[in-house]
Formats: sequence, structure tokens, C-alpha cells
Amino acid sequence: MIPLPDLLHHRPHAAADDQFLLELLEMAFLGSNESRGIDEEFGRIPLPHPTWNPDFFAKDLFLEDFLQHLSQLEIDGRDYPIHTAFVLRVLSQPPVDLETIHFRQAILRELEADESVLARVTTLYTELVSLLDQLKSTHTQTLLDTTLLR
Repeated sequence: MIPLPDLLHHRPHAAADDQFLLELLEMAFLGSNESRGIDEEFGRIPLPHPTWNPDFFAKDLFLEDFLQHLSQLEIDGRDYPIHTAFVLRVLSQPPVDLETIHFRQAILRELEADESVLARVTTLYTELVSLLDQLKSTHTQTLLDTTLLR
């Protein structure tokens, strides 16, 4: 398993199955559209065992409506997608341990206080989205190439 930076927990929980990711990348470079597999894997990132049942409060907080309005991030005039299913899971399963709460608060304070940190995080996000777009366009280009040969 490849350890991933984990901004949600004071002790890292996130990890990626390196063999699965390698297979996804190989398929993407061969022209297969594996973006759904990446989205599904991202949606399975483990969260701590929930102590709150989202069924009892998520609808009353209008979390899904809130996320529908935020389904895109605008950065430098360009819209970038967010993984709404994952964000909904995070918002509807808040942490209860103080260490994790303080950890998340410290990250938000740092992003708010230091523009260079925010700029680096923003750049990282846009570059990761660009990488995924390139993997998806490999599939599209392969389809176009196949069509031209007919």
C-alpha cells in the first residue's frame, strides 16, 4: 500500500492499493477509460468508524443541496470538479476525537493565514486534475484514432 498524505486524520488512515493504481495507469496509457475506477477507489478511502448516523441529520442540514451548489471549484477563472460523494461522506461523518478536530482546524488556519501554502495546495490540486484529464483524453484520443482507421 502506498501511504497518502492524510489531511482528515491526525494519524494517517489513507492509503492506495499500489497494484490497483499501477493497473489503472497502465490501462489509461493503453487508451482505456479508467477514470471511473479512480473515482470509485477515491470514494472508498476509509474514514474513521462513524459515531453519528448521517441518516438522522444529513438531510436536515441540506448537505446534498449544499454540495450541488459547490460541485465545481473556480480557480483562476476555470471550473474544477470536486468528488461530491466523498465530500458528503466527510461532512456527514464528523470526527469526535479532539486530536482530529484540532488537526483539521490547524490545517484550515494555516491555509487561511499563509497565502503561499494556499497557493501551493491550489497548484497541486489543479495539476492533479490536469493529470486525470490527460489520462481521460488518452482514452478519447484512442477512440478517435480507431474511428479514423475505419
